[in-house]
This record gives sequence, C-alpha cells and structure tokens, in this order.
Amino acid sequence: MTTLAPKSDKPTVLIPIERRIQLRAYELYDQRGRTDGHDLDDWLQAECEIKGTQANGERSNGIASGSPQERLVGRRGLS
Repeated sequence: MTTLAPKSDKPTVLIPIERRIQLRAYELYDQRGRTDGHDLDDWLQAECEIKGTQANGERSNGIASGSPQERLVGRRGLS
C-alpha cells in the first residue's frame, strides 16, 4: 500500500506506508529524548497514526483491537 505525499509545487511522490511509519516512529523516539526501550510502542503508535486506526476499542488487557500485539496474544491463547 502506498500513499501520496502532501500537495506541493513539486511532482507527486509515492511514499510506501512502511517508510512513513518508520519515519513517524523515529519522530516519536526523538520527541521522547531518544530514550531506548520503546521501539515497539513507537512503531505501533506510528502505525495507528498513519493508518488512521486509533485504538478506541481497547480491551481490558490494554492492547488495541486488531493491533499486532493483539494478534500475537490471540495466537498464544493469552487473551
């Protein structure tokens, strides 16, 4: 899946969604003062922002519905 870059006078460039998520996750890391240990949190937050899937239906275990974490937990039978 690809998305379009914001409109400008420059030619339109397609940016792969994974690259956009990567860049946003790095921004989150940078905003936190480059504190290590939150890489998965940053990635999942960036993914939610970019894909527009805000976690408004969180489960009691604190994992967003449909998130990669939820799918992992579901496979292990820990939900």
